[in-house]
Amino acid sequence: MSSNSFKDLRLKSIYDLKKIGFDGYAVGGLAVGETQKEMFQVLDNINDDMPEDKPRYLMGVGTPSDIIGAVKRGIDMFDCVLPTRSGRTGLAFTWNGRINIKTSLSGISEKLPVLPLFGTNFIINKSYDNVVWYGRGPHENYQDRKTSSLVGIYNYKVSEMYFPYIRPQENGNRTDTRWLSLTNSEGNGIIIESSNFFEFSSHHQYNDDFDGGNRKSQTHTYDILKRPIVNLNINYKQMGVGGDDSWGKEPHDEYKIKPGNLSFNYSISPIIQ
Repeated sequence: MSSNSFKDLRLKSIYDLKKIGFDGYAVGGLAVGETQKEMFQVLDNINDDMPEDKPRYLMGVGTPSDIIGAVKRGIDMFDCVLPTRSGRTGLAFTWNGRINIKTSLSGISEKLPVLPLFGTNFIINKSYDNVVWYGRGPHENYQDRKTSSLVGIYNYKVSEMYFPYIRPQENGNRTDTRWLSLTNSEGNGIIIESSNFFEFSSHHQYNDDFDGGNRKSQTHTYDILKRPIVNLNINYKQMGVGGDDSWGKEPHDEYKIKPGNLSFNYSISPIIQ
């Protein structure tokens, strides 16, 4: 049965299908962009009218929190590409909430250009804006710009991680990080750990807000707006800044990321107060 979030159409679909009679009933038209709250509301609306003696199947739903919430609302079965897709990329769900992430690059020709960086990027809720990290700080630092950045435990707000270059560009990187946590005002959040040092940056802007790539928009610091997000970059490494001759010269070879086989692992665990 489908009909998105329209309660009357959902109930009519159930009524018509019950007249035909089936061995089980599938709930579709969800997991297509609606919020979890909206999906659960649909399930609440139809729960009492679904046949109690027939299995109920929710299509295309597979995150742990979605499954738990749907089971509470009478759903028996699920299918989703999420578990297999996550497995192929080295991401696993475990009982204690830890997510293990592996990012790999292989079969790359050595004739290709150097990589600006190798890592991952994702968005988390804006409320997780307290940043604590064990690594180099407190100011931004890069492979070839970190002598003055001593290793320690630092605590900043996400908004303080931004460096306002007059010409907006990549900024706020921190190197040699051992672990990183982002929490909300209640102390709940996530901690990111790796067996090897990693680099990170966090902002209330998307990466391309600072640099649009080939699309040059001639922006300035005052054009950079604060977005209702926390944008998080977790990187194996980023290329050095270079500029031995006033910003024109490339980084030294030891600060470049040469094309080839690369692999990077880290874990994300919940912090619950």
